[in-house]
Amino acid sequence: MTITLYHHRGACSLAPLVALGESGLDYRLSVVNLAGDRAEYLRVNPAGKVPALTIGDELLTENLAILYRIAAMAPAARLFPDDAVEASRQLSLMAWFGSTLHILRRQIRMPLRFTADKEAQAKLVADGRPKMWDALQDLERRLGDREWFGGARFGVADAYALVFYDWGLADGFAMAELPALTRWKGRMLERPAVRAALRENAGPLHAEVAEQPA
Repeated sequence: MTITLYHHRGACSLAPLVALGESGLDYRLSVVNLAGDRAEYLRVNPAGKVPALTIGDELLTENLAILYRIAAMAPAARLFPDDAVEASRQLSLMAWFGSTLHILRRQIRMPLRFTADKEAQAKLVADGRPKMWDALQDLERRLGDREWFGGARFGVADAYALVFYDWGLADGFAMAELPALTRWKGRMLERPAVRAALRENAGPLHAEVAEQPA
């Protein structure tokens, strides 16, 4: 059964790319250019978005579902909690990533998705930037003094959170003012699977690892 991840460089599909590398699963990476001709990709995923994961003939979309599935297919990697209480907390955190951080990022980077009115777009960006910074500070508080977002072990929530750290840098936010996240980022970049995923990506963290050993 072939596992294929469809990834656009610079997109949130970085999260499952990290998770797959950490899982030890055999998979195929297909890089999609969402700004170019998507005809071939639309035959795979009619929604035309990333990430998409195919497992044999099955198509799975949405980061929360994909990350959970990767963890379930690789139980030995222990990428998701076995305990129901901890599992529910991780699901809640990752749902917040998708419903809040991701939407705010879209508001400041792609306001055209919300309105064609140029004046309204400018207002969306101006409104969204302080809200995004508030959300990144919230992310800092949620990590607190723990090593990983799941506590003592790296997990798929860390793979997902890395997307927002990278985007924060790309969007000019003062990520260095978030000390817990900055220390966590350092631990992330020590992981070979994370560095390998970032080399297949685009953005500030790609540049940071480009010259480092694999």
